[in-house]
Amino acid sequence: MIDMISLTAMIKRASGRAILLVIFLGIIAAIFWSFRSFAGTTYNAARLNPVTVTASRLEPDFNRYSRVVNVLRGEDLRRLPVQTLQQALNYIPGLDIKSRNPYGVQGDVSIRGSTFSQVLILVDGVRVNDPQTAHHNLNVGILLERIERIEVLQGPGASIYGADAVGGVINIITRKPEKNSVSLQGARGENNTWSGASSLSLVKNDIFLGGTVSQDSSSGFRRDTDYQIYTAGGKAGWRGEKSGITLSYSYLDKEFGAYDFYTPGLHYPSREWIRSQLLTARGTFRAGDWEVIPRGYYRHHFDEFWLDRDRPEYYKNKSKTDLFGSSINARGFVDGVGSLSLGIEFQEDRIDSTGLGDHSRNWISGFGEWGTEKNDRFSLDAGFRVDGYSDYGCEVSPAVSISFRPVNSLNLRASAGRSFRVPSYTELYYSSPTNKGNPDLDPEQAWSVEGGLDWGIDRSLVLHFTSFYRKESDIIDWVRYPGNSFWQVVNSGDVETFGLEAGFELSRSKWLTLTGTYDYLHKSVDRDRDYESKYVLNYPRHQFKLLAISMLPWNSSASFSVTYQDRVDLGNSVVLDGRLGKKLGNVEIFSSCTNLTDESYQEIPGIEQPGRRVELGIKIVQDF
Repeated sequence: MIDMISLTAMIKRASGRAILLVIFLGIIAAIFWSFRSFAGTTYNAARLNPVTVTASRLEPDFNRYSRVVNVLRGEDLRRLPVQTLQQALNYIPGLDIKSRNPYGVQGDVSIRGSTFSQVLILVDGVRVNDPQTAHHNLNVGILLERIERIEVLQGPGASIYGADAVGGVINIITRKPEKNSVSLQGARGENNTWSGASSLSLVKNDIFLGGTVSQDSSSGFRRDTDYQIYTAGGKAGWRGEKSGITLSYSYLDKEFGAYDFYTPGLHYPSREWIRSQLLTARGTFRAGDWEVIPRGYYRHHFDEFWLDRDRPEYYKNKSKTDLFGSSINARGFVDGVGSLSLGIEFQEDRIDSTGLGDHSRNWISGFGEWGTEKNDRFSLDAGFRVDGYSDYGCEVSPAVSISFRPVNSLNLRASAGRSFRVPSYTELYYSSPTNKGNPDLDPEQAWSVEGGLDWGIDRSLVLHFTSFYRKESDIIDWVRYPGNSFWQVVNSGDVETFGLEAGFELSRSKWLTLTGTYDYLHKSVDRDRDYESKYVLNYPRHQFKLLAISMLPWNSSASFSVTYQDRVDLGNSVVLDGRLGKKLGNVEIFSSCTNLTDESYQEIPGIEQPGRRVELGIKIVQDF
């Protein structure tokens, strides 16, 4: 005889799934309707490449068609089923996010099969990579409301930015207040999940001031995955006709359960506390054809980690890192020579840690870039950077890229460059019952080449294709040798990565934006003995992403995404996400769902990802 309570629960679950299915079919139907209804509209011509600032230090109006830069605009970002930066990165083509908890708690990002330590994170062009460990690189405390756009440079960026830019560069560009306004937002989800945020923008003549605060909490989707996250930040400054000054500040405070986050399969109920602050200052001063841009920045990060929350004395570590830096860059145009950019940068970082000890390092660099173009058909960009480290000597990073447009609708491009990465303090000095550092590590080295094309089929459709090859030496990885119960860090040998990228962008004015990308990766490691790799060989062999963002009638909007991954040693997964929004004057009511089909999958071996999650929320914006 069937248990009536169990039967009732089954019926409720089935009803819930049916309702969710109806909602998602409604999203797809609405997007299809949007496509059909506006198929006859006249659209702006699709551009082969948007204006970006991450792929070069030259003037923004230099026609750079030679590098792959993917852009997620702020207005699209706020129509996605996301509440945090970490979630938002999942929807950018080419990125692979390996989450331990995807709701802004902890995640690692990879580009083109790189390790998470081989991606450089910038905030408004300022380096924020953490010297303790790249696990902390996304601890920037920036609310989505503050983001103007996110630019992702695919491939090496060391000739521009120095260390860590092996797989690519992610530049989070925050927006300046444009008008007087205030906003409030709140959302409620499963697992006792709450989020709330508010923002204020003030503008008077050439002076602007903006600030945000937010709070997110949840009891967690499985054992010991609860979290409390607080952020605050803002931007203030003055902008004139030929000069300007901007100050930015970001603060992050979070506590979270970290069950098996760094020890998969060993069942440690870990706990972690993090506080982070970032302060940046930027100036712009223009004289004739030249612009001078000085920058200064300071980042403080605190981390406390207990391996076993029930036995804190077993292993715990407190670490404080401080990072200071400044740079000055001059760029302009010289008749008969072309576009030029020259600059210097200095940085020092320090760590004070109960488990890693007290250490510091500094480096100074000089960099230059030259670009020229002819008849808006051919462009050549060459860069060169020299970094001198107090502990690792000198690193030289050259790069060159070219593009040729035989016709307006077709762009052919190629580039090559060298990149490097120095070890983090965790890789050098960490010691716990399960992980051992190595103070004798050498820096990683890499050479990359790529070629591709961009083809504008018509005024609304653009196709992209890229092939790349990367050769790395002295790659740093955590490995476990047969018979050992712990992981240890080594320069594991040489790695070769081959990749193919294909994608399209379909833009139907404001009514529909549809992007699709496919990425193929193959990695081979030359090693002298057998071992288990923790990071280098964790990558998706095949990855497909489809994202549709649509404006609908009656002040409504919808977004829908499909992500397919076939990850080495972890199998394949298909994840569906979506969001519906409806505006009533200055109020928006929205509903979002992630992992609609309740797919069971892993991005990191031994760490299950959350199942289906539904959120309902409201946002109020008032201009004054």
